[in-house]
Amino acid sequence: MNTNRCNENDELTALLPARFGLDLQNFLIGIFAGDFEMISDPDKAIFLANGPQKAVIYEADPQDEGRLWEFRGWQEELLCFSPLSTELATPTAGSVLVVLETDRHIVGFLSSRVAASQQLVHPRQILRRLAREKKRLSVRGRVILRGKQNQTLAARIHDFSRRGISFVLEAQQIRVGESFLSTIELEDCGSCEVIIAVRRIERFGRSSSLVAASFQNTTEQVACIQRLFQCAMG
Repeated sequence: MNTNRCNENDELTALLPARFGLDLQNFLIGIFAGDFEMISDPDKAIFLANGPQKAVIYEADPQDEGRLWEFRGWQEELLCFSPLSTELATPTAGSVLVVLETDRHIVGFLSSRVAASQQLVHPRQILRRLAREKKRLSVRGRVILRGKQNQTLAARIHDFSRRGISFVLEAQQIRVGESFLSTIELEDCGSCEVIIAVRRIERFGRSSSLVAASFQNTTEQVACIQRLFQCAMG
C-alpha cells in the first residue's frame, strides 16, 4: 500500500484530487464529476497517444494514493504498463483504478491485474474528459472559515485547485496546523462546504497574509470540489 501522494510536481498527478479514503468506484466518479463522457466497449485507439503516456494506478485499498506508471501499449487484449519508480513493489492481483493521459484527454477506468503482473484487463467502460493544462486557477470568490468558539473569518480567494486553496486574510488571525470547516464561494459556480487544514502562511502586502491550505474532505465533498474546479475552468 502506498499512503503517500505520487510526485505532485508531475503534470498528470497535479490534475487529480486526493483520494480521501474513497473506494475505487466512488473515487472514479469523484475524479470525473461534471464534464465527462462515458464510453462503453472502448476501441484500443482511444487509449493511445503520439508520445510516452503516464498513468496513475490506484490499488483497492482506500488508503492507497496511487503510483505513476507508463502505458506501453497492448498485448492482444491486455494493457501493458511499466513502473516509473524503482521503489515500486511487485504488483498484487486485484482491482485497480487507472487514470491515463492521451494527447487531448484524461481517461479513467476500473480494471484488474492479470495475476501479479504489469498487465491489466481491457475495461468494458471508461470515463473521458478533455485534459486541462492549468493546475491552479485564479478565481473570484471568497472562503468563509468557521473555527472553534464560533469564530468566523471571511477571506478573498487567491487561487484554487482540486487539492487545496490559497486566500488572503487582512490580518494573520490563524496559525499553521489549524483546521476549519469552510465554505468556498466562487462567482458563477456556486459554493461547497469543505474542511481545510492550514499548511503555510506568508506575508502579503503591508498588513495581509497569504494562506495556503489543503482540503481534508469527506466522501461527499470530493465530487463537489471537482464540480467547482471544472466550472471555474469554463
